Amino acid sequence: MEFSELVGKIAAILSDLKIRYCVTGGYAVSVWGRPRSTLDIDLIIQLDVGKTESFIQKIRNLSKAGYLDKAAVRDAVCRGAEFNYIHTDSGVKIDFWVIKKSDAIGEKELGRRKLKKIKGEKIYFISPEDLILSKLRWYKEGGSDRHLKDIQSVLKLAKVDLKYLKQQASKQGNLDILSKVFIKT
Repeated sequence: MEFSELVGKIAAILSDLKIRYCVTGGYAVSVWGRPRSTLDIDLIIQLDVGKTESFIQKIRNLSKAGYLDKAAVRDAVCRGAEFNYIHTDSGVKIDFWVIKKSDAIGEKELGRRKLKKIKGEKIYFISPEDLILSKLRWYKEGGSDRHLKDIQSVLKLAKVDLKYLKQQASKQGNLDILSKVFIKT
């Protein structure tokens, strides 16, 4: 199964179950910036306890030998944490980042998500501004230059609301990093 086809199938499952989501990470960078290789799919989702079993069943149906740990899903839903699914037919790992309604940043990301059409499928992606903000947070945590390169790519190719971006970077304590990226861009 092609990478974009798998993303489309997951998006369809989430939409059918009325689970708010958006694609983030490297695949979103490829949509908003320069295409780059990525070996996984990252999604932000708002999965509540009442939809957990239906979600597990539908995701498991994507691949006969796919791997999804039910206990990890339930724990992530309760705590607002991450779990993953391995689609063994393609070898792709899907990371699901569960956000709770009390997560102000996650709520904002889901509220500002953008609908894009990829190979005929309607898929929600994190906005380019919120993608940059998440990359700033990841850079601050781990220091990987990959995040800075991703930010530069999105800034060069996407239409970005700079006022919102700078305001939120300031609120999140990352305006200094963003300023350094602007100098390099």
